[in-house]
Formats: sequence, structure tokens, C-alpha cells
Amino acid sequence: MASIACDKDAPPWSERLTYFLPTENGKDGELSGNIQPWTCSCCFGCLIWNSSHKSLTVPSTALVMWVLLCLLERRRPTTPWWARFKENPFFIGVILALQSAYELRRFGAMSAVATAVAISMSRELGPLVTAIVVIGRSGSAFAAEIGTMKVSEEIDALKTMAISPARFLVAPKFLAMMVMLPCLTIWATAMGILGGALLGVTQADFTFARYVRASIDSLLLYDVTTGLAKSVMFGITITAVGCLEGLSTGGGAEQVGRSTTRAVVMSIFLVVVVDLFFTALFFFAGNQ
Repeated sequence: MASIACDKDAPPWSERLTYFLPTENGKDGELSGNIQPWTCSCCFGCLIWNSSHKSLTVPSTALVMWVLLCLLERRRPTTPWWARFKENPFFIGVILALQSAYELRRFGAMSAVATAVAISMSRELGPLVTAIVVIGRSGSAFAAEIGTMKVSEEIDALKTMAISPARFLVAPKFLAMMVMLPCLTIWATAMGILGGALLGVTQADFTFARYVRASIDSLLLYDVTTGLAKSVMFGITITAVGCLEGLSTGGGAEQVGRSTTRAVVMSIFLVVVVDLFFTALFFFAGNQ
């Protein structure tokens, strides 16, 4: 605590700024900071802004999409090129475009592929796939971290120092998940649309700029807000289940593993239930 409060131990600004640069770590090959989803969200927002003001040109589209592609998780040079796409929904967009084109081709409506992919990703698949990935990455980590702290009596130590475990451990996780999951959802939606563009350009006689324009024109503010509202509720659900399972962990390492497993299983189940509830809510509210 003293090292955090002391300014003389803080790194210089030149080193702090490197946190936001898309450089690679020496060991795990991931980005040095967590600014990637924020930057992708800003790029996607700029793309929508340009389209709404009828200023979407081929150079501006290429520039924004180039930035988005450059902000994919960068790996070490020894990593195969296909491994760089394994943690994003790019392939989901390709699969969704293929399945849509399989049926739309019968009716001569291949031009509707862009609309199908954009609406499906923004309303449903973007938030849901992002939530499932975050459950495996963060929800399990929440349960394991808090469960280990309880087993090692660190939770009791916090109570002894008059520090509320809920305020010190749980509240920051809620805030972080409610902020970052919508940003990751926007990033997932953008990557899914890019995946659909792969089929649209090669099989549906789209140009890249025309595919992007068709995708954005098909999206309404209602489509985007419903997906973001779902992502916020997914974040609350994931954090609540992970922290609850961690705090209810019994003694021993085996109980920590069981709590982590229960957190993942219950989080996936509850996320699907929450998704069903809000989908029905938005459906009936939209018909009124």
C-alpha cells in the first residue's frame, strides 16, 4: 500500500505511455496494455459517424479497417498467422455469412448477407459470444482468486483490518466488467462484420466499401443499444456468479477447483437465461 501511495516510486511518464502502445510482451506475446478494446470501439464509432454523415469513402473505410485489423491480438513472430484469429469472432462472422448465403442464394438475395450478418452480430451473437469467452477468462479467474484468498484466510485478514471484502474485491470487478464488456462487444461485432465481408467480397459481388456501407445502413440505433444493454447485464451476471462462488468456497484446493467449475457452468447457464429474458423483453416492447 505504501508503494502505491508514494509518488517517488511511480514510473516516469515516458514509461507510463508505453502501456497504451500496441507493443508485445517478451513472454506471452500479448499487448502491453488493455487499451485495445477501447481503440477498436472508437474506430468502429468513427466508421458509423462517417456513414451517417454520408462521408464514407474508400480511403477512409480502408484506413479505419486497417487500424482495426492492426489492433487484433499481436503475437510473437513465431506464432502461426492463423493463431492470431483464434480469440476473436472473425470466423463466427464467416460462418454466419456462409449459413445465411446458403439459404439466401435460393431466393436470389445474396445482397442481404451483409444485413443478416450485421443484425445477428449486433443483437445476439456479439454480446453472447463475448460473454461466453469472458466467462472462461475472467469469470473463472474471479472465483479462483477469491476462493484462494478465502482458503488462505486473506478474506479474514481484510475483515480484521476493517476493510470490507465486498467493497475492496467485488465492487471493482463489477465496475470493470460493466465498462469493458460493452467495449468488447463492439469489438466482437466489428470483427464479425469483417468476417462476413470476406464472403461478401468473394462470393456476393460486393466491394469492401459497399459491404461495410450496407452493413452500417442496415443497423438501427435500437439494434446497437439492445446488444450493449445485454452486454452490461451479462457483465453483472458473470461477476456476481464468479464472486459468489469464490466467497462460498470451502477449505482446500479441491474446493477452489469445484468453485471455479461451478462458476463457469452457472455463469453460462444464467447468461443464456438473461439473454432469453431480455430478447423477449425487447421483442414485446418493440411491438408496442
